[in-house]
Amino acid sequence: MAGGAARVRRTGDGAAAASGRAFAAIRRGAVAEHRIWMVRSYALIFAAVTFRLRPAVLAGFGLPFDRA
Repeated sequence: MAGGAARVRRTGDGAAAASGRAFAAIRRGAVAEHRIWMVRSYALIFAAVTFRLRPAVLAGFGLPFDRA
C-alpha cells in the first residue's frame, strides 16, 4: 500500500475499533464511556477524510501530486 493509503487504512481500522468499543459501552449502559469512545471515533473518521482530501486540495493549488 502506498504511504497515504496505508495511513487512511490504519486510521479507518482505529475508527472501526473505537466505534466498536463505543457500541459495547452503550450496550452495557456506560453512557460516559460511550461518549468518550464516540469522540475518538469521530476524530479518527475525520482524520481519514482529511488524509484523503489533502492531496487533491494541494494539487488544486498547483503543487505536483507527489509533493502534495
